[in-house]
Amino acid sequence: MERTVKLVHTTRFDYDRSVKLSPHLVRLHPIRHGERTILDHTLTIDPEPHTQHLITDVWGNRVSRLVFAESL
Repeated sequence: MERTVKLVHTTRFDYDRSVKLSPHLVRLHPIRHGERTILDHTLTIDPEPHTQHLITDVWGNRVSRLVFAESL
């Protein structure tokens, strides 16, 4: 039996004053597995990070390292 699932995850942070964003590690990437096929995956970040690097941690997980340029 084949199933297609669409998953949307939204995280939002609101602050009562300007903040400086530190580097973030984001672990929201799907795990590739022989029994599952990932048809599409997107990660949208607002504000857009100055740099974004996709790395693999020691356990084989895909992690996005985000660095932001300035305060909000």
